[in-house]
Amino acid sequence: MKLPVLIMMLFTTFILIACQPGATQAPTYRSDHVEDVTYHAFRTNARYVWDGDRGIMVIEELEELENYLSANDTQFDFTRTDPTFKSYVENKETAFFDDHYLILIKLQEVSGSIWHELDTLEVENDTLMVTLNAHVPEIGTTDMAAWHLIIEVPKASYTFDDVALSVTRIQE
Repeated sequence: MKLPVLIMMLFTTFILIACQPGATQAPTYRSDHVEDVTYHAFRTNARYVWDGDRGIMVIEELEELENYLSANDTQFDFTRTDPTFKSYVENKETAFFDDHYLILIKLQEVSGSIWHELDTLEVENDTLMVTLNAHVPEIGTTDMAAWHLIIEVPKASYTFDDVALSVTRIQE
């Protein structure tokens, strides 16, 4: 009798800790697969129903990034992760865009346990092909998650006219 109660208490404690706002850490790292690129992942859950369409855009000026934040601030929780998407935007400077593009990717997942990794970044026929791996654990949570992923791309390394996204799901 004591064992089932103990298991239930541990399970409840785990759920309460895992579901706290701000409990998600935003990874920032250099891609293992792509040189000279920095990749950021921010969990930015939707505050109301979102159609879940994937979005990908190239941001070439700080003003574009700030406009995106203000236009979508009521729909997404830009303060959920630590550091936050909002603080990322607020800490960017105009000079950064002199030699970098930002690729902004908006995704929705059926589980907060699914995480994304930048796999490849290649230019084919003047299109920047962005390939992500979505790591799907065998057992995941049932919370839906919205993500804003940012790839800092040096202009000297990549010249392109368009951008396309491919996501490969990897069962773990």
